[in-house]
Amino acid sequence: MMSEHQCLILDPGCFRCDLNRDEMESDRLDHVRVAKLLRRVASDPRRRPGTRSLLLDLATEATEHAQAIQDALSGSNTRSVALGDDGGLKGSQIGSDAAPGLEAR
Repeated sequence: MMSEHQCLILDPGCFRCDLNRDEMESDRLDHVRVAKLLRRVASDPRRRPGTRSLLLDLATEATEHAQAIQDALSGSNTRSVALGDDGGLKGSQIGSDAAPGLEAR
C-alpha cells in the first residue's frame, strides 16, 4: 500500500507532485473553460439582468480560481501549498492576494 504523500510544496523531483501538478493543470483548464462558457451564456441578450450579473460573477470567480491554481503551479504567491484529499489546494499559508475563497485547510 502506498504511503501518504508528505510533500508540503510542489517538489519538481517528486513523482506524486508531478501527478498532482497534472491534476492541478487539468483543474485550471476546466476553470478557464467554465469561465468562458459562463461569459458566453451571460452575453445572450435574452438573459435577465440579474441572471446575467450572477453568471458574470461566477465567471469571475472561476477565473480567479484558475489564476490561484496557476500561481500555485508556478510557485508564486504561495508557501507550503499541496493538494488535499479532495484535489483542492491546502497549505499553512497562502499569499494575501490569492483568489478570494481559496483558504488554507
